[in-house]
Amino acid sequence: TAGDYNQGSFYGVQGAGGAHTESNSGNNGPNAPFRVYGNVDTIITKGCAAHGGGGFANFARAGGYGGYIEGNTTITVGTEGLAYGGNYGSLDITERPSKTRGESERGYHTGWDIVGGGGEPGAAYSIYIKGDTKTILKNTLARWTYGGGFGGTIEGDTYSEFYAGVVDTMEGSGYNERLVTGNSQADIYGGEVDWFTSGGSWNTELLKGNATLNIYGGVINSSAGGSYGSSAGHTIEGDATLTVTGGDFSGVPRDGNKRFSGGVSNQGTIKGNAKVIFDFRQSTSSFTLPKGTYLCGGRPYAENTNLGTNENNSITLEIYTGNTGSDNLNGAIIYGDGGGTTTTARDRFKGKNINVYVDAPGSNIGELFATRYQNQLTKNVSVTLKDAKSVEGICAGNKTDNITNTVYAGTQNRAIINIIPGVEDEIHIGSSGLLNFTSM
Repeated sequence: TAGDYNQGSFYGVQGAGGAHTESNSGNNGPNAPFRVYGNVDTIITKGCAAHGGGGFANFARAGGYGGYIEGNTTITVGTEGLAYGGNYGSLDITERPSKTRGESERGYHTGWDIVGGGGEPGAAYSIYIKGDTKTILKNTLARWTYGGGFGGTIEGDTYSEFYAGVVDTMEGSGYNERLVTGNSQADIYGGEVDWFTSGGSWNTELLKGNATLNIYGGVINSSAGGSYGSSAGHTIEGDATLTVTGGDFSGVPRDGNKRFSGGVSNQGTIKGNAKVIFDFRQSTSSFTLPKGTYLCGGRPYAENTNLGTNENNSITLEIYTGNTGSDNLNGAIIYGDGGGTTTTARDRFKGKNINVYVDAPGSNIGELFATRYQNQLTKNVSVTLKDAKSVEGICAGNKTDNITNTVYAGTQNRAIINIIPGVEDEIHIGSSGLLNFTSM
């Protein structure tokens, strides 16, 4: 338990090895100078746990700086009240959610980062954890939070959970580990995320498993993706899945456009499949997106990251708003694969199948397109609109596709559009019209 800022506050919290731990000792594995055999549980009950205003020593690490840990490491933050970084002792974060740009910066300005593993940022061999790592945010005001570590190796799975408070980012794995051998997962039940969230990581060099993000509630001002990826070498070998069943999405990110996707958001590769599901049919949340939000099953809008390994890989996007009678999607721009417009961008999705299904009675939709690039039946596409109030245009490729009889005869791939009015008696289709399909 920490006191308030400069009144019994902590400078930082290290669950195992402190700053004196040999910086590259994790490279030695079980022969490291500093070793722990057994689980490490770090609990910050409340108070100012990082009064230094940011910096490596101020961060909170479940497993500490370095060495070898044979066991699971877990950090739980805010079990008895608000745990925070910086001079925020008088702030009651339950008073109001921040949904406008400029307001949604409270977590960012703390400069306080939290990891369920350990290590040093940028130090690939700083720590070796043979076990699972986990971050649990019960009531927390922090900046960047991770289920994995700042660096090193994790021979296990990584997890993060968020219940209350404000953070700038939340990710299932870590900041810049060298290797994670298992899966990564982030679950959001409440609280406020202001910039970015993912089931993957900021820049893990190699994550061998799957990346999963589940959003059950909370104020989601942020964008969300399969993973972030701050460098081209960032790689996830498995699948990426984003599932949303609750939450308030009406706010905007601290920076950038609001985008949801199953792929890597910035740089790097997901070698498996990508799936995004928005399903609010059983939710009591008020689900309305800001105008112009991008919803993509594969790569995010206008990003040429890599997805898939071969033609067996797929992209799936499913949206169910429920029969609310409201314009939940608010002109959302929907793509099966939102990657760039060039042939190179097309070929960076190695898979063949793209499936989009939208059931959104009462909603006005912008474009509902399978791809941003001209695919010319190089992909096998299905776009289904079960219900909506209006849609600007529907396309099983992009606007410039030209599916001639010759193109059709040269492949077994198809581009199928299904329109199924349900609650709405009719669906108004705007000026872009119905484009580039082989059957309907």
